[in-house]
Amino acid sequence: MRITEKETIYKTVHFFEGEQPFGVADIEVVGDEVWFNNFAIAEEFRGKGYGQKALIIAITEYGINTLTCAVKNEVAFHIYKKYGFEVVEEWEMFDVGKAYLMKRRK
Repeated sequence: MRITEKETIYKTVHFFEGEQPFGVADIEVVGDEVWFNNFAIAEEFRGKGYGQKALIIAITEYGINTLTCAVKNEVAFHIYKKYGFEVVEEWEMFDVGKAYLMKRRK
């Protein structure tokens, strides 16, 4: 039997418009993968471009390159594709059902 370990760096990031928080996400670095997890935008900010703003910050400031997207979340899926993420696998997740594993093209 063989066991391997990778160092993991984990942080929670809050996004603000002025003093008003509008979103949150967890960023997890595992080897060369930078995961964008548990991403949420406050309801009053949805549909106004704040999700895209947060995604751009996560890409440029943190280098995210891996995420999952619920198959039923078509809005998020199209935004992720717009910013270079491609489906590499489909998973069944306990909390959202079917989800895409997506990685960003370099």
